[in-house]
Amino acid sequence: GNGEILAFGGNVMVGYHNNEEATREVLSEDGWFRTGDFGHVDNDGYLFITGRKKNVIIAKNGKNVYPEEIELKIGQDPNILECMAAGKKTESKGEEIWLIVVPNMEKFIEYAEEKNVTLTTEYLAEYIRKVVRGFNSSQPIYKRIARFIVREDEFPKTTTRKVRRKEVLREAGLEEEVSWKV
Repeated sequence: GNGEILAFGGNVMVGYHNNEEATREVLSEDGWFRTGDFGHVDNDGYLFITGRKKNVIIAKNGKNVYPEEIELKIGQDPNILECMAAGKKTESKGEEIWLIVVPNMEKFIEYAEEKNVTLTTEYLAEYIRKVVRGFNSSQPIYKRIARFIVREDEFPKTTTRKVRRKEVLREAGLEEEVSWKV
C-alpha cells in the first residue's frame, strides 16, 4: 500500500533555521524526515512516488485519490497541454474530483482541420469530455472525475517549472458556472 515516505541519514536536514515549530512538523523525535510524499516499494525494492500528502483527495468512501495519477493519465492525450485534478467538497456526494484542463490549442487546431470541423468552445468541451469519460471507464467509482474546467492560459509555475497548485485552484475557484459535467 501507499504510505508517507520518510528519510533518515546524515544527508537529511537537521531542521529549519529559527523555526522549531516547522521542524517538529517534519522531523520525528528520533530524526526521521517526513517528506510529504506518498509512495510504495515494489517487490524489487524500487520506490515509487505516487503523490504529495497535501494534494490527496479523500473520497466519500474514505479512500485516497492521488491527483498526480489522474493528471499523468489524462495528460497523455496529445491535445491536452496540461491538467490538474483537485477535490471539490459537495454536500450530497462528499468530495468530488474536478479537473482543470489547458488544451494544446496548436494541436487542437490541427486536429480540427484533419477532422474538417469548426473549432468551437462546445467542440473543445466535447473532446475533453470524451477523454475524461474514457479515463473514468477504467477507474473505480471513487476515482472518477465529476466535472472539468477549461483554462486558456498555461498554469503559473515556479522558477523550477513546478505548477503553483494553490494559485491555480484559487484562480479557478472551482465555480459551477464555468465547468462542464462529464
